[in-house]
Formats: sequence, structure tokens, C-alpha cells
Amino acid sequence: MTDPRTMWASQAIAPMRIAPEMLERRARGLERRVAWRNAIEYGAGGAAVLLFGAMGVRAPDALLRIACAAIVLGVLAVMCSLHRRGAARRLDASAAPVRDHYRAELARQRDALAAVWRWYLAPLVPGLAVFFAALWRSVAATAGATAANTAILPAALIAVAVFAGIHWLNRAAARRLSAAIAALDAAS
Repeated sequence: MTDPRTMWASQAIAPMRIAPEMLERRARGLERRVAWRNAIEYGAGGAAVLLFGAMGVRAPDALLRIACAAIVLGVLAVMCSLHRRGAARRLDASAAPVRDHYRAELARQRDALAAVWRWYLAPLVPGLAVFFAALWRSVAATAGATAANTAILPAALIAVAVFAGIHWLNRAAARRLSAAIAALDAAS
């Protein structure tokens, strides 16, 4: 007697085809989501440049001015990398078939998200490290090292936790895009 599970598992599976209209809808949806994400990122980057630029201009301490300048440069580097790595490529501008364009965009976005530590977070680390050091030095000069540790350490730990969270969320999104690519490949 044959086990029904074995019979079921050994059945041939016909590949599922995705209609071209569905692929086009998905490609345009990805394009819109990426464009909105980038617009939000550019807005936040512009706000950070203005905030830290103004803070750096008004800072009485040279180390704090250097930190603010490093943060502004880091944000500008992130924005340039975002434009280069993660900009939404328009379906209309592509000469490739819809499926190939969509798959290439999924792969490009996945690769950008998977490498977020290198191009998105790392450029901000030097400026933030100098910023926290400058704040610590300022507080320590007036209230002592213990007060500086109490004031600055929690903020620095929050920054590390936020960076870790951003890294984790982007890696999870990259895994979801890998699954979408695998599903698209299996359907083709």
C-alpha cells in the first residue's frame, strides 16, 4: 500500500505563470514605494543637514563644530549613496521586458538593503562618535565625569540601539525581497 503523503509529494507541479499585467502592476507598485521611501529619506536628510549645520555654526566648542560638520558630510554621503543605490528606476525608461525589469529592481533594492550598514549607517558613525565625545567633554568640564557619563551614555546607547534596529529591519526587508525574487523565478 502506498502512503498518500508520498504520492502527494511525488506529483509533478506545473509552474505557475504570472500574467504580464500583474507583473507590470507589481513593478509600478515597487517603483512608487521606493520613490516615497526615498522622498522621506531625502526630507529627513535635508532636515538633519539643516539642524546639524545650524548647530555647528552656533557651537562655541571647536570639537562640537567638527562633529556637526562630520555629521553633515555623513548625511550628504548617505543621500548620494541612496540616490545611486536605491533610486527608483522607472519601468517606462527600461528597454527590458517587464519581468526582467521587475526582477532587476527587486535584486537592486535587496542588495541596497542588505548592505545598509556599509553605505547608510557607517558614514554617520564618525560624526556621531565625535558629537557624543564633545558633549561628554562639555558636561564633564562643568559637572564632572560621573555626571557626563550619566547624561551622555544613555543617549549613546539609544543611538546604538537605533542603528542596530535600522540594520535589522533592512536585513529583514532584504530577506523578503529575496523571497519575492525566488517566487518570481519559480513562476517563470
